[in-house]
Amino acid sequence: MKLPQNQPMAYLLWVVSFALTLATLIAGRTLVMGVAGLFSDDYWRLAFVDRAAILLLSVAGLILVLFLEHYYRRGVEQRRLWPRFARVTILQVAILLASGLLALLAPGR
Repeated sequence: MKLPQNQPMAYLLWVVSFALTLATLIAGRTLVMGVAGLFSDDYWRLAFVDRAAILLLSVAGLILVLFLEHYYRRGVEQRRLWPRFARVTILQVAILLASGLLALLAPGR
């Protein structure tokens, strides 16, 4: 079975990657706050780390989403959309799984 390689499919896959990026950003913020909580119990320091993490992760997420749109469009032109989507999705799911595993293994839970 041949998988479709056209622009609408690229944008559909981009939306899936966008949703995975949001999930990764939320898991990343939770992980950063968990690690910060291990090293400090000062409210103001934790509040700063939380705000800085939100800012940095949001900028990184925006850059990633914009890059993925271009990456998938070029994948359609080169007939390589599905391998590119698989590569990105495997990486995002691996980050989500690693974050979840670290959250389970963190002391104090």
